[in-house]
Formats: sequence, structure tokens, C-alpha cells
Amino acid sequence: MARYTYERLSNESAALIQLETSRQFAHTSVIAVFEAGPLGRSDGGVNIAAVRSAIESRLAQLSHYRRKLRRIPLENHPVWVDDHEFNLEYHVRHTSLPRPGGPAELRQVGARVHSQRLDRSRPLWECWVLEGLEGGRFALLVKTHLSMAEAGADLLEVLLSKDPADLFSAARPFVARPMPSAAELARDELLRQMRLPRQALRRAKRFFRETEHAGEEIQRRARRAAKLLGYSIRRLQETPLTGPIGPHRRSEFLAISLEEAKTVRRELGGTIHDIVIATITGAVARYLRAHHMNPSTLDFRAAVPVSLRSGTRRQGVGEWHIDLPVWEADPVRRLERVREHTAALGKESPPLGAAALAGEERW
Repeated sequence: MARYTYERLSNESAALIQLETSRQFAHTSVIAVFEAGPLGRSDGGVNIAAVRSAIESRLAQLSHYRRKLRRIPLENHPVWVDDHEFNLEYHVRHTSLPRPGGPAELRQVGARVHSQRLDRSRPLWECWVLEGLEGGRFALLVKTHLSMAEAGADLLEVLLSKDPADLFSAARPFVARPMPSAAELARDELLRQMRLPRQALRRAKRFFRETEHAGEEIQRRARRAAKLLGYSIRRLQETPLTGPIGPHRRSEFLAISLEEAKTVRRELGGTIHDIVIATITGAVARYLRAHHMNPSTLDFRAAVPVSLRSGTRRQGVGEWHIDLPVWEADPVRRLERVREHTAALGKESPPLGAAALAGEERW
């Protein structure tokens, strides 16, 4: 029995780590605004100690938030190991907006925080407490690397409750698990690769045994692989959004009532996801027109992140490659186009992506 513990990242999550650069990030940020309530101080600030205590009490449900990256020697594939020097104060940070802070100030600070790359030597997340919002409010900005999505729930998911009387229990002591040495990681990887042919044969047998119309399924997967390859080799049309990008970001807010979105869904069909994509498509079209481009002549494609789940358990992040109908001026027909496209993609399981095409292992 091994005296150490680690988790090997899937190929999909490892790709998110490998492809990240100082200009192109693989993290996502969520901003949530709250009334200060009992967390408010007399000077208008926020009790950061109470916020940290609440977050620490929920970290028992988020073991992956205490893990950091290490690399397998030679192979260079990343693995998760427990951080023996975990520092909650580093991850839960505190700053103030210029008062009285409004949407413009929140957008500016949020964009600046999002533009900073996560420290690879620590667990790949940060939570910023942004005080100084007008009306006695504050915001939480949670920045998380996409490679953590396959590990389970996220911070806001476990921090928030539908019951306002829900209390935070005392944090349970955390004991970091032993880490493997470089030699142990290399040995385990060698043994893993030696087992791959036998595992691949077992998977193939199981596929043909459990998959109805296996031949048709193989053809469908081959078509999807060819489609993705076609996307990668087809020359992109030049737009202001397809060139090299810098490290800085801007953020904009659009408030949409969930009830309004549900009304649109009931009247026109589709999903909330479809409505969001159609809304973004309209915004992209307006942006292109503002930059003297005619959207009706463009083939505009986007990679849309999709949460991968097995039942109620999150398994990571995949992606759909969607041709956004920026050429469609009518918003109702635009939603119809998006709905038709996502409905067709939804029949393909799992979504397009490296792991979907190549499997979880490599030879």
C-alpha cells in the first residue's frame, strides 16, 4: 500500500494547464454581490475575519481547494498533491473599491483581478472580498482554474445556502496527506503506461458488449473527430477578436432576470443556456458592426464551455464548438438557430474535446 497520495489530472484538465500562457488564461471568475448584514462594520467595511472563518468551515467539502500542482518527471504530466503550507489568508483577500463604489468601479477592479494569473505554486483559486459598494453592500470575486472543475463542487456552491438561518460550523482540523517523491511519481507513471494496452483492450470489449449499434457509434465519433479537425485547419476569417490578445481584460455586466429568461424559454423553447448563448451572439454582432465589419458575411465560431456530469456528479469541463449566428439580425430567429445547433450537439455524448476524442489515457 502506497504511503503517499496524489491524483493524476485527466488529459482534458492537463491540456488546460499546458496551453495556458501569460496572456491567455484558463481560469474563470464569478462576481456575486451581497448585502453586508451582520458582516458589516461600523466604518462601512466588511468583517474579513468572519468571511475567512466561514470559508474555512466549508473547505472540508472542497478538498481540492487545498491541493496544488506537481509534475511527473520526464512525462511532465501534472498531478494534484495536498499543500502542506496552505495559507487561507493568501487565498481569501480583501480590498476596497473607491467609495461609493458603483458598477463601473466594480467592473474595473474585477477586470484587474481577473487579469492576474493564478500562482502555480499554490492551490489554483482566489476569493477576493471587495468592500465599498454603495448601499452598504460588498462583493465576492471567486477566481478558479478550470482544471479544478472535474474535482467537484466550487466555493460559492458550498458557501451559499437557501436558508438565511443556516449557521457555519467550526472548521475541522486539516491534516495534509504525504506527497510522493519525484522517483515515486516516475515509477508510478511507468507502471501506469505498462498497463495501458491491457486497459484499452478491456475498454474496447466493454464498449462492444454494452453499446447498442456499436458500428454506428464508431462512425458518429469518427465524424465528430473529422469535424473538430476541420475546425482546426479551416482558415479563420479575420476579425478584431481573432488576433493575438494581451494580458489585460475588461469586464461588462448585463443584468437579466431569471424569471424573464424562464418566460422566454417557455414561449420560444430551448434552455437558459441557449438564451445566454443567443444573447452573447447578439453582443458579438453589435461589437463587430461597431468595428466596421459586416456580421452577415462572417463564419464566426466559438468554443463554449460545457459542464460534464455523471448523474449529479461533476466530471470536468468539455466544450461545444458552435457557429454563432452573428449574421442573424432577428433575435427570435437567432435563438432558434442556437437552439437547433445545441440540440444537435446535445445528442453527441460527451461534448467535443481532447478527452472526448482521445479517451482518458494515451499510448
